[in-house]
Formats: sequence, C-alpha cells, structure tokens
Amino acid sequence: MRKAYAAKLKSIDAESDIDGFQRLRQAYEMARREAIWRRQSGEEVEQVEVFESLPPDAEEYALTESSLGEDQVVDGMTPPADQPRDPAHNHMEDLQRALFGESFTSFHAQNAAEAVGLLLEDGRMETVDHAQNIEGYLAAVLGDAIPRSDKAIVRADQYFGWRQELQKATPAWHILRVAHRASDLECMDVLADPAHKWHEAFEALRLGSPDRMPYSKRVRVSPSIMELMASLRYHNPGVEEEFDADAVRSWLEFASTGPSPDLVGGEGGGISWYGVFFLLFVLFQVIRLLV
Repeated sequence: MRKAYAAKLKSIDAESDIDGFQRLRQAYEMARREAIWRRQSGEEVEQVEVFESLPPDAEEYALTESSLGEDQVVDGMTPPADQPRDPAHNHMEDLQRALFGESFTSFHAQNAAEAVGLLLEDGRMETVDHAQNIEGYLAAVLGDAIPRSDKAIVRADQYFGWRQELQKATPAWHILRVAHRASDLECMDVLADPAHKWHEAFEALRLGSPDRMPYSKRVRVSPSIMELMASLRYHNPGVEEEFDADAVRSWLEFASTGPSPDLVGGEGGGISWYGVFFLLFVLFQVIRLLV
C-alpha cells in the first residue's frame, strides 16, 4: 500500500497541487484504516480500497488492489468461511449512502447522524487503536460531505471534542476541517438565539440584500452587522460562507456610508427633525421681531 501511495505521490506536485495531495493522503489513510479494520475483524482482504461511494473528488486517488500489486497486499488475512462481517462496516456503508447519495434530505442527514452514533457506541471504542481509526475515518468522510454532514459532525464532536483541537498550538491537521465546521455550527446556533445582541444582524445577513429591509430598520441594524462581520472574520470565517457574498458586500458598503442612527431616531431616542424645524421657525420669528 505504501508503495502504491509513493508511486501516485510522484505523479503530482505536492507544493503546487495542495488539494490533490490532500485528497491522495486522505484516500491512503482511508484505505489503510479499512485494511486494519478487516484484519482486526478477520475478513478476507481481497481488495484494499476506499468504499465505492468515496466522494467524486477523491476517486482519482483511490488505492485499489490493481494499483497495489500482488507483492503489496498483506497476506495471512483469509478468515474461516463462516466468519461474520464486522457490524462497523454496515454502519460505514450506511453513512456513505446517507451523505453521498444523489438526493439529499433532512431524513438522510438524520440517518448519517444515527450511523455515526452506532459507530461510536461500539464497545471497541474503549480501545485506543480502534477509537483512533474511527476518528480518522469520520473526520475524512464528514469533512468531504460538508454541509450535508453537519448533524453528524455535531454528534461526533460531542464524542471526540474536535473543537478543542483549535485551541492547541499544533492541532492535528487531519481533523482541522471538521473542527472548524463544528465551531462554525456552534457559532450559528448561538447567533440564532433571539436574545443575542447580534441576532438581528445575523438574520439580516441571512435575509439577503439590504434593499429587502425597511430603510429605518436597515440603518438601525447596520452597525451591528459591521461588528458581527468583524467578529466572524476573525473567529469563525466559515460562517460567512452561509451568506450571499453580494448581500454581505452590499451591507458592508451601506454600513460604512449610511447615516448615523442618531440622526434618524428610533428606539435609542435620536434627534427629532420636526423639533429642529420648529426651533428654527421660532428663532426666525424672534429675529424678525428684533429687526
């Protein structure tokens, strides 16, 4: 397997084709972990490959038996004829079908989360090797299925604590993508709370263009949008991808050039233009009398 990986690695430029290198590395890891699972469960390793439902962008780098060669397939793995199949493989296939099927619904999202739950409930998760293999497998598969895998990522993050990896000086590279997504999902969940100070700004960005909102409300919410976008771009840049790019640009342009909320009045109690006109009228009348 390592020879096949090395051979395919030579065919790409790891420095210029970073995405290709990452997909190749991911395919290698998935193939390696499947071989380990089969060896542990006693299944016959006739073909060391990524599952048939591997994401399309990784198929080019899938390591199959034909690419491994006879001298690279691990021997001594032929099980007894009546050896049962590892139940974990069924859950993995269910997860793959739920995430990478042609039609995707909330039903499939729930099925994916349930499949992850069944993998995590396996008693072998108490062993370090099995837990590491499952974590690596889930990080690769769920990362490739974002945003379809959102519910499953939340379920896995509750078990592995992926978000904590972001606090480390040297986080594990293979789980960074799902760790960032888990953090983004938590952020969006917090902003969805009507009591949050940026909730209205969050909903305005999700609504779309500023033109779809009354002018007075647009002026009032624009400062919060500036604050929210500054925070998101620093802490959770992935959340910005949930908004329409043109809408974000329009909001930021409006917020940076629009009038101050104090000149419009509103909930905070700004200047009343009717009062200003009245005072000017009175002043004008006084001047006329003096003259």
